[in-house]
Amino acid sequence: MTKPPHSSGQLRPLTSLRFFAAAAVLLAHTYPYRNPHEPAGFVQLSNGVTFFFVLSGFILTITYSSALRRPTLYGIWNFYIARIVRIWPVHLLTLAAVLPFCWTDLLSGNHGDPIVNLAATVALIQTFVMDAKDRVMNAPSWSLSAEFFFYLCFPFLI
Repeated sequence: MTKPPHSSGQLRPLTSLRFFAAAAVLLAHTYPYRNPHEPAGFVQLSNGVTFFFVLSGFILTITYSSALRRPTLYGIWNFYIARIVRIWPVHLLTLAAVLPFCWTDLLSGNHGDPIVNLAATVALIQTFVMDAKDRVMNAPSWSLSAEFFFYLCFPFLI
């Protein structure tokens, strides 16, 4: 697999900001107390997801814009492979790690057809085909599903 067309260190400072966005999301999920009366203008840690998506989209645009401005089948294929290799293996690993903990809940039938639920989650389409209450396996992977959809659209939007 080839490196992205724009792989110089010019984006390193921007790329490093994704760490802070991810840290904010982690803190938002692990913070034991949420104050419903936060003062106006208070920065919500959960905004890290939005910041991460916007920043990642900007970095992808800068990185791939020259290669995808006049897209070729080979260029689009390389983009898709690079994105899938980056997120899908870790997604499958985390899904395998949480499956023993949610297996009983999944098989209970309270969250729709277990096979459809599992297949949609593995395929990263769960955000678009299931209600949030039915996503019992690795619930935070909704963001990967949204990211995956963006990746599918990206070569055609650029």
